[in-house]
Amino acid sequence: MQTASILVPQIQELEALRGEEQKKADTLERELAALAKQQFRAGQALHAAQEEGRRLGAAISGARAQGRNLGHRLVQLEEQLMHQQVRVLKTGCKD
Repeated sequence: MQTASILVPQIQELEALRGEEQKKADTLERELAALAKQQFRAGQALHAAQEEGRRLGAAISGARAQGRNLGHRLVQLEEQLMHQQVRVLKTGCKD
């Protein structure tokens, strides 16, 4: 009898401690789930930023190539203009 009266408070204390630990575990599980969602969203944002970086890099590369092509075309047009001016001067001198 006396042993039972000693064990009951200890059992109640252990049950109370188990309840507190269960609450802590539940809180940690919720925090873990929230962190997992946050990590997922951050991963998505990182992937989107990397894609945007690649897209912008390709656009920059294309713009540079276009600039070079336009520069070459400008040189060609200037050469054509010079040749035409020479022809006009030559034909003008013959008159």
